[in-house]
Amino acid sequence: MRVALGLISLVWAQGLRAGFVGAVTDTSASIQVLGPAGQPVQVEVSQYPDFSASRSQLVTLDSWGFGRASWAGLLPATRYYWRVYRPSIDTVAGSFRTFPPDTFRGYIRFAFGSCQAFGYAPPTSEPIFSVIAQDTPWLFIQCGDWGYPDLRYYRLPQDSTTFAQWWDTIVASYYARYQGSDIQRIFRITPVDYVYDDHDYINDNASAATSPHISDTLIREFGFPSYARRNIIQAYSQFFPHYPLPDTSQGIYHRIRLGPVEIFVCDNRAARSPDLNALEWRGDTVFFIRPPGHSMLGSAQLQWLLDGLRTSTATWKFVITGVAFNRGYRQILEALSGNYTLQQCRLPGLGNGAMLLAGLSDTWAAFAEEQDSILRYLQRHGIRNVIWLSSDSHTSAIDDGTNAGVPELMAGNLRQQNSQLAWLMANAGSLLPAICPQANFSQNFAVWNAGGQGLGNSNFNDAYGRVEVFGEDSVRLSIVDVNGTVVASLTLRPGQAAALQKTHPLPADRFKVYPIPAQDRIWLQVDPSLLSEPTPVYLTDAVGRVIGHRTLSSRDSRAPVSWEVASLPRGLYFVVLWRREGPYVRSFLKE
Repeated sequence: MRVALGLISLVWAQGLRAGFVGAVTDTSASIQVLGPAGQPVQVEVSQYPDFSASRSQLVTLDSWGFGRASWAGLLPATRYYWRVYRPSIDTVAGSFRTFPPDTFRGYIRFAFGSCQAFGYAPPTSEPIFSVIAQDTPWLFIQCGDWGYPDLRYYRLPQDSTTFAQWWDTIVASYYARYQGSDIQRIFRITPVDYVYDDHDYINDNASAATSPHISDTLIREFGFPSYARRNIIQAYSQFFPHYPLPDTSQGIYHRIRLGPVEIFVCDNRAARSPDLNALEWRGDTVFFIRPPGHSMLGSAQLQWLLDGLRTSTATWKFVITGVAFNRGYRQILEALSGNYTLQQCRLPGLGNGAMLLAGLSDTWAAFAEEQDSILRYLQRHGIRNVIWLSSDSHTSAIDDGTNAGVPELMAGNLRQQNSQLAWLMANAGSLLPAICPQANFSQNFAVWNAGGQGLGNSNFNDAYGRVEVFGEDSVRLSIVDVNGTVVASLTLRPGQAAALQKTHPLPADRFKVYPIPAQDRIWLQVDPSLLSEPTPVYLTDAVGRVIGHRTLSSRDSRAPVSWEVASLPRGLYFVVLWRREGPYVRSFLKE
């Protein structure tokens, strides 16, 4: 028997296990309950902690132990107290705030994150939730990989078995989520929203109908039973207190209105084309290609998103997808594409270069046609103040839109070993010569320009994304770690527009910064074609603060230009050459 059945029998035999609030609006809310199967429970809400003048519903839990009560006609921006109880037996209780009306222009804070490393046993140590609870957010959004139920049953390439084939294993995955000891701190004080990503959907990097197997001997998509996908969507509808779902045949995408904020929560799995369609093998070398119709969202969800962004009356519009939107990742795909030597390099923790290319095909950058169509649509319709929130990558970083196309906060390590991906990309040109000298590769990929984990710091702790909205004045995006430390932060003012072309990869010999690492000074060697007119160059720290500036002219291309850096603290720095078409960026380490 599968492990799930043992967990199910435990829940059948025990009392009330969990309760929390979801699907909150300014006038309504739902309370989700997990408890003894088939038993009646009383669910009650009140504006008063003593539950005077309460509203009550009797809910009979289903055969799996789940139940839900919903209320309309609540007052906006009001704290309500709730409890679920069986008289004289047991009780779970908490409180929440209904959301403010659309006209609200005060301060709003919400939190999000993903990637909690547990399987079918409820997690017992997730201290990040204590820090989030101290924030008292209006809302917490779990953006996927809420547990890794797929790992126990992963058998590729032998067969395409997935946990989602069996209803009892899906049920057991929800039991584990809802009974985590530390997430109860969130359940007791604030509403929760959720959208699955790959590991809690089917398998790692899964699409609508396939899962890729990526190893140093085989990179290939495998189909899985179509009913597994239907099971996952049905379970979400049945076991989670969700917002209205426009089309469950295409996934669980939905939208949330929170005062001057609208959040578009996308399902980046259930309608996705296979990732590896963006790769083409030519002999023993793999190339990144752009197949027509290659879609992450599917046509129905894409149209829903574009129409929603265009017609939204919210000042600030947030889009959530599990994987990073950052358009700058395309530089990495293009650098790896067709480079046999680099694809054969062994990269610690990442496999070889071909595996890295296949793994990055799961991000938005590999869905180039669809990604660019979104950015063009935002530009054509003058849609401003769009901010992307992503997770998935087991690390956290921020970009102001220069690289990503729109401002983006990535927060993907609630309780997960840090991948250090942003740091590895920013320092690729320094690290690869030591790891794989035969590749003759010296390009860095500093595509998160507003800071992050490993960018000017050595903080790789568990972290979450904090979003603060100051009415119509500004938004502050922050990465906050398990100790409450703000790792990086970016403030955005109204008027931010999408950017289709901002950063520009260059052959390494056209713009060089050396030596790396540096001690007393760096040298800039710039191709004459880049200095046809006076060109500003900025020296910035790892979070984009300008600490030096000069203007280069054509005569500066005749010999390397010296820049004194002896007084700088040790760390990562950027040299930004700014031309009319946008910035060219090089990074260096100061020892």
